Amino acid sequence: MLPLVIFLNGTSSAGKTSIAKVLQELYPTPLLHTGIDTLYDMLPAKSVGDMPSAALGYRYIMRNGVLDHIEVGAYAERLLSCTVPMAGVLLQHRNDLVIDEILFAGEERLFLYQYADLFAGVRAYFIKVDCPLEILEAREAQRPDRHRGVARAQYGHVHNHPYAYDYTVNSGVDNPAVCAAKIVAYVSKTPEPKAFAAIRNRIKAPV
Repeated sequence: MLPLVIFLNGTSSAGKTSIAKVLQELYPTPLLHTGIDTLYDMLPAKSVGDMPSAALGYRYIMRNGVLDHIEVGAYAERLLSCTVPMAGVLLQHRNDLVIDEILFAGEERLFLYQYADLFAGVRAYFIKVDCPLEILEAREAQRPDRHRGVARAQYGHVHNHPYAYDYTVNSGVDNPAVCAAKIVAYVSKTPEPKAFAAIRNRIKAPV
């Protein structure tokens, strides 16, 4: 059987990681969990945040306590360049994956097209994790590991692409367990996902 990928795309605080963890519990065979937080967590804590020490990693530039923008330093750029190849190595060894990502043009990242190209010959489902902005900001305010303004900065961009998803869940309506159960049900009755194939057909992956 072809390797399975459940690809979750949504803003920060949308609940992707929580959904991914439930998916790992629900699936009878192991799903390896990787994505943007996997890369973030490889950096030292001092290299992510609003401190001067984060200049080589991800430095959060704040204005009046709210995120203005993120500066991506040289070491963070090196790490980002490993994102898709890392998933590729796992797939080459026939691992099933759940990937949670934040894909949007504002970061000038080509990951959407690179992932679509990588998933040729893989049973990959493109899942939208939606959530109202007011709920995202409420979650952000409650979490000490989040900077205010991140969700708002991403909100208008993450899903602002011309491609259809295979399936959508709304974490503002359903909790992670319900979202994950809905995804499992969809995957079980839909053996041939179409979203990434449609992306490959519409655009040639940039080099």
